[in-house]
Amino acid sequence: MGGSGGLIITPFLIASGMPVHIAIGSAKLSSLGMWAATLLKFKNADKIQWKYISTLVPIALIGGSIGSLLTLSLDKEVIYPIVGLVLIIIAPLGLIKKDFGINNIEYSASRKSLGYTIYFLIMIFGGFFGAGAMTLAIMSLITFFGLTAFQSHATQIIPWVTLTIISSAIFAYHGSIDYMLSATLFLSMTLGGWVGAHFAIKGSDKWVKIFTFSFAFLIGCKLLFETIS
Repeated sequence: MGGSGGLIITPFLIASGMPVHIAIGSAKLSSLGMWAATLLKFKNADKIQWKYISTLVPIALIGGSIGSLLTLSLDKEVIYPIVGLVLIIIAPLGLIKKDFGINNIEYSASRKSLGYTIYFLIMIFGGFFGAGAMTLAIMSLITFFGLTAFQSHATQIIPWVTLTIISSAIFAYHGSIDYMLSATLFLSMTLGGWVGAHFAIKGSDKWVKIFTFSFAFLIGCKLLFETIS
């Protein structure tokens, strides 16, 4: 419903004692079923903005590849506080502004160009850690492309599936996936994704917006807390 399932799953796997790179890799592979189920639901609801897909998918592919490779070499402490602060600042503004994410707005080409750049950075973060990146991507599509919260959520799924596939392949190549765990999570996450998408579709842009930005604020707080602790 809010694109933030990884915020719960990945840290839980890490807290259980699993190495960080294996936890991230296993969670990414497991989520493929969830996103496939969610994509099917949103596609049937006719909310995907196809005119952006041909550009967003290559960006997600390249950014996700870079981020996944960085996972093996870059300390997460470098990225967590930056992303955390951005989310804590932006999320309340998104909730306070009544029309934000509710009405479809046509923005200028220059604003969209900036949006693609920001989106690329978000996809790198998505490949690097994943948890919270989906929410960031949804927020970027609302902010720079003028899509509603519902349209942003639906449109972002296809690039995100692309990122997840390439990231999973990279983690698998480096032996960073627990396949037994992934098989179990795959089933539960697929069911959860189907149910969550169903409730999102039955709701409205207002409720999708509330879920997305509320989770964004929680993600920001969590990332900062993990940095401090």
